[in-house]
Amino acid sequence: MSKMSAEDAQAFMVQAQKTFNELRSKQADLGRQVQQIRAQIAGNEREKKRANLTLTEIDSLPKNTKTYASVGRMFLLSPREDVRQQLQKTFDSSSNELTALKKKAEYLEKQFTETTRNLQELKSALS
Repeated sequence: MSKMSAEDAQAFMVQAQKTFNELRSKQADLGRQVQQIRAQIAGNEREKKRANLTLTEIDSLPKNTKTYASVGRMFLLSPREDVRQQLQKTFDSSSNELTALKKKAEYLEKQFTETTRNLQELKSALS
């Protein structure tokens, strides 16, 4: 096995430092993305719970009860079934979006873990 020249060693260290910096940058980006996805998941879970709770309450009301739908900063008298359908639509879309967000979060977390592992390997190789 031949020894590396000083120039080769210098070039190797420059490349290793560049790779290390790229991995740290990627790790930071992935960490931010995971946090954003988790915040979106929490928001969708709240929206889903709210829609489900409101649906439960509307279903317990008599059929002839007046219901109002929120439109901006005001409320409009709406048929009970229309309000119920809108809430069901919100519940379903939140459920679907929640499933997609959880898959995306799982993927990003795996990427984050992989990048962290690569960083640790690079550190130990350079030590």
